[in-house]
Amino acid sequence: MALLPEEKELVARSLQLYAQMIGSQYGAAEMQAVVPMIKGILKKLDEVGTGAGAPNAGSAPHGVSEEHFHAVCSICPKSGGPTGCQDPVTAKFPGKCDPILTYERNKRLQA
Repeated sequence: MALLPEEKELVARSLQLYAQMIGSQYGAAEMQAVVPMIKGILKKLDEVGTGAGAPNAGSAPHGVSEEHFHAVCSICPKSGGPTGCQDPVTAKFPGKCDPILTYERNKRLQA
């Protein structure tokens, strides 16, 4: 699951504020020691969701239980196969898409 642009921006701004706090509390030398690490984190943010560490085809994506994956996602037309779920709600809120909610509602009614 890839990060949204707003989420990437939030992390980047947080890291900038962190570097500024290090600089003001400990000095410029300590801040310069942290800058390469921050640059590495920002580079990794660009790679999130591009395939490195992505779930394998046939396994549940992050935030979706195995039960939901096997009972709902495997037959859902929005599953998208190896590229992951194409439902925008599920991308933002894993496990909260209509098919999963319908499955849970039906499961409660049958119990």
